[in-house]
Amino acid sequence: MAHAGPIIGMPFSWEGTAFFVEAVAIGLFGSIVGTILALLPADWLQVHGWDLGYLFANSSLMLNNVIRAEITPVAFVIGFIPGLLANVVGAAIAELEYHDRLLTALGLDESHKTVLHVGGGGAAEPDAADDRFAAGFERLSEGARRRLVLENDERRPLSGVLALAGRLGVPVVLDVFHHRLAPSLAPLGVRGLVLLAGETWSPRDGRQEVHFSTQEPGRRPGAHASTIDLEAFARFAEEAGDLPLDCILEVKDKERSVLRARESLRRRGPDAGVPVSPPRSRRSRERAPRGQRRRTA
Repeated sequence: MAHAGPIIGMPFSWEGTAFFVEAVAIGLFGSIVGTILALLPADWLQVHGWDLGYLFANSSLMLNNVIRAEITPVAFVIGFIPGLLANVVGAAIAELEYHDRLLTALGLDESHKTVLHVGGGGAAEPDAADDRFAAGFERLSEGARRRLVLENDERRPLSGVLALAGRLGVPVVLDVFHHRLAPSLAPLGVRGLVLLAGETWSPRDGRQEVHFSTQEPGRRPGAHASTIDLEAFARFAEEAGDLPLDCILEVKDKERSVLRARESLRRRGPDAGVPVSPPRSRRSRERAPRGQRRRTA
C-alpha cells in the first residue's frame, strides 16, 4: 500500500500514461521509419524509372521500355498500418501489466482478475487469430498471466474461447447474454454452460464469475441494457440453481440494478435456488456432462 498512494482514486495514473505514451512513440517511430524505407525505392522508380528495353528487344509485345512505380495512398497505408497495430498490442500489454502491479500493490492475490474479450478480429481465420493472441500472451509477465480471464462475446462464441483458454491455461467468464447472440455447444443449457466454464477455474482463481445482461432496445446487437430485466434475471437464476457464482450485472445503472436483483431474490424466498450471498469457500461438486469437460493445462 505504501507505493499505491499516488495512483489510488485517479482515473488515469502517471505510470499508466507513461506506458501508453511510450507505446505510441515506439509505434509511430517504427511506422514512420519503416514506411519511409519501403517507399524510397518506389519513389526512385517513379522519378527515374527502370529501363528494361533490352528484355523486350525481340518481343512483339507493345510495352513501354521504362517501368515506373506509382505511390498511392494505399501503398502508404500498407506500410504504415502494421506499425500502428504493433503500437496497439504494445499498449494493451502495458495496460495489463499496470493492472497487475496495481492489484499487487493493494495486497490482492491472483483471485482478483483482469477480464479480457478475445474479440472477433480472426472470425475468418480463428486459428491464426489464436496464434497471435497466444504470442501476445507470452509477452506478459507471470503475474499478469495469472490474473487474466477470457470472456466470450457476440463476435467470439464460448466454444472458441474455451479452446483458447485451455491452450493458455486461464479461466473463462461465461457471458450469458452474448452467448445467446453467438450460440455454441448445443444442446447445453445455462446450467451446463456454467458448469463447463467452471471447469477452467481452479481454487487459486477464486469463485467462478459469470456475466448477465440483456439487449438495449434500439441499439446494435450486443449493446447492454440500461437496467436489469428482472424476469430474464429470474429465469437465469432458476437455471443456474444453487451453483456458487459471482454474478456481474452489466447494466448502465449499476448499483441500482444490483439492489433490485437482490431484492427480487429475497422475495422469492429460500427455495429460489441461487443464494444471494453464497459463502466464498463453498464450491459445487456438480460436474459438466461427460464429453463436454475442458480442463486448463
